Amino acid sequence: MSSSKKKTRKKHDIRKIILRMVLIIFLLTVVIPFIGGIGFYRFMFGKRYDPDDEVLYSAEDFEGLSCVRKDLTGNRGQNLAGYLYYGSEYDSEDIRSIPQHYKGIVIFAHGLGASQAAYVQIYDYLVDRDLLVFAYDATGTATSEGSSIRGFPQGTEDMNSAIDFVYDNITGRDYPVATAGHSAGAFAACSVLGLHPEVRAVLCIAGFNSSPDYIAALARPYAGPAIEPQKPLISFYEYFLFGNTIYYTAQKGFESSDAKIMAVYSDTDKTVPASGGIDIWKRSSLPEDKILYYPVTGRAHGDVWRSDSKEGADTAMLDKFCGVFDSAISQKASVPSPAKTWDPVLYVIIILGAAAVFAVILLIVRHRAKIFRLSYIEGVDKMDGRDFELWCADFLKHNGFSRVEVTSESRDNGVDILCRKDGQTYAVQCKRMESSVPNKAVQEVYTGMEMYGCDRAAVITNNHFSPAACDTAEKTGVELWDRDWILSRISKDRKAGEDDE
Repeated sequence: MSSSKKKTRKKHDIRKIILRMVLIIFLLTVVIPFIGGIGFYRFMFGKRYDPDDEVLYSAEDFEGLSCVRKDLTGNRGQNLAGYLYYGSEYDSEDIRSIPQHYKGIVIFAHGLGASQAAYVQIYDYLVDRDLLVFAYDATGTATSEGSSIRGFPQGTEDMNSAIDFVYDNITGRDYPVATAGHSAGAFAACSVLGLHPEVRAVLCIAGFNSSPDYIAALARPYAGPAIEPQKPLISFYEYFLFGNTIYYTAQKGFESSDAKIMAVYSDTDKTVPASGGIDIWKRSSLPEDKILYYPVTGRAHGDVWRSDSKEGADTAMLDKFCGVFDSAISQKASVPSPAKTWDPVLYVIIILGAAAVFAVILLIVRHRAKIFRLSYIEGVDKMDGRDFELWCADFLKHNGFSRVEVTSESRDNGVDILCRKDGQTYAVQCKRMESSVPNKAVQEVYTGMEMYGCDRAAVITNNHFSPAACDTAEKTGVELWDRDWILSRISKDRKAGEDDE
């Protein structure tokens, strides 16, 4: 086999290796993590959560606290168990006769895997501060219906349903409302501002910005920057589960509302890292006074809202929030213009669309190049011997050869072209054939190379070489430039010709 064929095959092998490496990298960095992310998502959200009764409380556990169950209907027709907490002097059945000393109502969402009954200590303190509290069990949790919790955007839907229910059945729409929550419930309390910008205040306890940001924050210590391209793909997957609800992130909620925000977080919270929410909000373009950050030290995720003794709620934190809510109530309510929403689904569609357009263009270009090469070589096939020699001389000029000279027809001694490239002289025999080039041509040009005193010898043909010719070329070092070699260089030759013009 000639050295030129070896080089061509080597380049082809290198291309295959590169393509395989790119494919492997794509699989390792995009496809496999995405599939793993979906599996993780289904593992977390594809089931019900029924918490242990030992960590739950009831109104009877607290003096002066009363509770009445008020069920509501969720966005998918599921029954959600709601609970109104109030002081004993309030007749909860008369929804339009709320005592005047109640300043507002706080709608509370629990964390993942918990129940509203795990936070009654918070409700008791807020009621003592003259606030009503409406808490509910989220979809797929505790006393509410649902075969699974589905995902964090479902929390936004549940909070939206709870706010509408409170307006229609407890307070009316002009009553001051605050949302509050822990962990996943905090996300719901913040993100729902995109649907209810009239909410006056938010208590966000150990919350995060969005599902992709939370999952990325957990995976970042292991995956590093490779997790970032997964975030739009997670949103893309969530879109098929929740539709437009995925657009309501906590930050977009903050931008959509004049609500006063209090964000509570712990420096030792490993379940919801600061990079999933707090750091994002601090880096954002939100006004510096938009969020009141309330850090606590040394508390685990489940204890962020508890006192240091863990025997009750952090009353200093709740006092601070009551002050925030009081301040919001004293101000005239206003609803800002909706914030522009970044569309992760559109992002993925644009990326996929651009890739598809690029692929189509590439196919068209390659197809046209193939048609050109085939039509060009078909013209070469119709040439006579002398025209083929002249064509080969011109072809070699456009492919880096210099001092190209066509020898005399009568005294060529097996050499049709003399030329030079890379400091070496070449003796070239041209064979326009309708069948494979025989061994004789290789022997002739090898002999001619010595007669003309050239450094190298080659045979160029519009066809291919016989096995015997390949064997002889391998032994003598004669280069074999066959039809494939010509086709691979025709596009380059064509461009060179256009440049000369």
